[in-house]
Amino acid sequence: MAVAVGRAFPDDIHRLCRLHIIDGHSNHLNTIFMRHKDIETEMMVCINQTYTPMEFENAWKQFIDMFELHDSIALWDLYDLRHRWVSAIFKKDSCGRLTLTQRSESFNRLVKRNF
Repeated sequence: MAVAVGRAFPDDIHRLCRLHIIDGHSNHLNTIFMRHKDIETEMMVCINQTYTPMEFENAWKQFIDMFELHDSIALWDLYDLRHRWVSAIFKKDSCGRLTLTQRSESFNRLVKRNF
């Protein structure tokens, strides 16, 4: 999908929905979350309550260090995709005041109705 979007709309930015990213890794994340009751909360703080790329990077590093999650492949996969789904990374990009899910649903509705 990302390749097709890039070809069809070369000047646009293709972001991934945070909800879909988390859901897509849910099996691995649930295993990690069972280790400690605060892991999920702290991870969501990194994702939802950081406002600049540097702030996200620092919060993520502290999160990984705090819970000793350096060997988690699932978290490394999420981190590697951060530029596509963590809003702190792309706050400078305009999105018409829509959340990621709203944007996705609105675009899907537009395409289905008109094409």
